Formats: sequence, structure tokens, C-alpha cells
Amino acid sequence: AWSPFFMRTAATEEDAPHTFARLSTYLVAAMLLLALGVALLGRDVLMVIASPSYYDAAPVVPIVTLGFLAHGFYFLVTNQLFFAKKTLRLPLYTALSAGLNIGLNILTLERFGMLAAAWNTTIGYTLLLVLVYFDSRRVYPVPYEYRRIGLLLAMAGLVYLPGHFVRLPSPYLDALVKLVLMACFPAALFLVRFFTPRELAGLRVAWE
Repeated sequence: AWSPFFMRTAATEEDAPHTFARLSTYLVAAMLLLALGVALLGRDVLMVIASPSYYDAAPVVPIVTLGFLAHGFYFLVTNQLFFAKKTLRLPLYTALSAGLNIGLNILTLERFGMLAAAWNTTIGYTLLLVLVYFDSRRVYPVPYEYRRIGLLLAMAGLVYLPGHFVRLPSPYLDALVKLVLMACFPAALFLVRFFTPRELAGLRVAWE
């Protein structure tokens, strides 16, 4: 839904870049919360739904999640290029990212196995994000809320790190602890004064 909304808003609203900046912050928050769920609960889900032969895949889940998080951020910034009709470089950026991924796999896959493949995917998607971000900023600047996005990333990292080291015998109890940690994510945002007065007022109205 983001792409048609972006195109319609960019074509009809004078203050569209500021609208995109504010909504992008909310989308980053939603993606981070979803990524935390996948990364933290991946091991427990494997233990519940899969046979023991699949348990070794658990360390790969957070890494691949990080890669697809970067890919999700890419979709936030690529619409500027489509709107400005400046997509000529996109195939080049995709080829460079894919080439880096393949090259790293050739160098590291035999020695480090699936962990290398996961990290190489993450690196490839991150390069794609960086290339497209700088190009999109050139053709259609959006004043992203970098401080707030930085706070989101920092708080998500602080929530993930302790959960990464939780290893309880029961996957259900393990998942419960990690769900509690995930609930700390929005609480931490309150503590670091992430929300604006307008947003807090809206939350109070919604609560009532």
C-alpha cells in the first residue's frame, strides 16, 4: 500500500516530503517490532513446529531477519526514484548488490556455511539500501526524522541483545520471556522521550 499512497500524495500535496518523513518513522517502528518478533522467537518456533534436524537453523534466523529488514527499508526509499522517473540506475544498484552477495558467497561459503550465506545476504541488501537511499535523496529529498529513527534502532538493539542470550529449556517459557522483552520496546521509547506531545495526546485519546 505504501507505493500507491506515495505516488498519490507526492502528486497532490505540497507538503508531501514531511508527510513521508513522519510516516516513514512509524513504518520503521512497525518493521522493527515485527523483526524483533521473528528474530527473538525464531528458535522457539522451530522447536515447536520442526524436527530436531532443523534446530541448527536457529542462529541463521536473526541474521536473515536483519537482511530483510534492510530490504524493507529499501522499499521506503525507492519510491522517490519511481516518482521522479529516475530509475535508470536501479538495475545497476541491484546488479552491484547481487554481485557482492555472490562474490562473498564464493569466498566464504565453503568455510563458514549457512552463516556466511545469511550474512552475505544481509550485506547485499544493506548495500542496495545505501545506494538507493543516496540516489533518492538527490532526486526527491525527504527530511527523514533521523534522530527518532536512530532511537528506534538503538532501543530495538537493546531489547534484542538480552533476548538473544535467553535459553530456557521450554520453548513456551522461553517465548513468554521474549514476549515480555518485546513489550519493553514501546516502554523504552517512552523513557527516551521518543514520542512527540502530539503523538502522546493522540495515544491518550485512543486509550480513552
